[in-house]
Amino acid sequence: MWWTLLFPRGYVSTVINGILMSLGVIERPITMVNDPNGIGILFGEVWIRFVIAVMMFYGPISMIPKDLADAARSLGASTWEVVKKVYIPMTKYSIIATSAIILLATMAGVSIPLVLGGSWPQFLNVMIYLDVTKTFNYLMAYVSGVFYLLSSVILGYIFFRFTTRRVIIQVR
Repeated sequence: MWWTLLFPRGYVSTVINGILMSLGVIERPITMVNDPNGIGILFGEVWIRFVIAVMMFYGPISMIPKDLADAARSLGASTWEVVKKVYIPMTKYSIIATSAIILLATMAGVSIPLVLGGSWPQFLNVMIYLDVTKTFNYLMAYVSGVFYLLSSVILGYIFFRFTTRRVIIQVR
């Protein structure tokens, strides 16, 4: 699926390259599969994770009363001010939770960087996978896995402490 969409003559690659070339951002089409900058990996990750993020944001945004936005508009607020002063403060915990879940899911995913990245840019989860399956360097995979696990636990702990402290303060 990824190859047919992001390959130089694929559907998504053709549209994105056409838009970027018409805007004058690039002079020649960029490759999105096995490119040294990881643009294809970025598009693949955004493509997969965007749906999850929208589904997680939909609930909290739909629970915000429409009267708040109407009141802000009647007081002369522009659309950006309504978003900045009403929607973002009311959904900040949803934004934090969604960001943490997407970050941890991206850290755990190995398929998109492996298929779209090939040999470069080298992600840590791809290196662990290749150390175990291709080079049989179990010691390096173990050390990388422990580092990866510790970084995930530390990020999860920071997220947990930040959100629970704020929720407890809000309840009191």
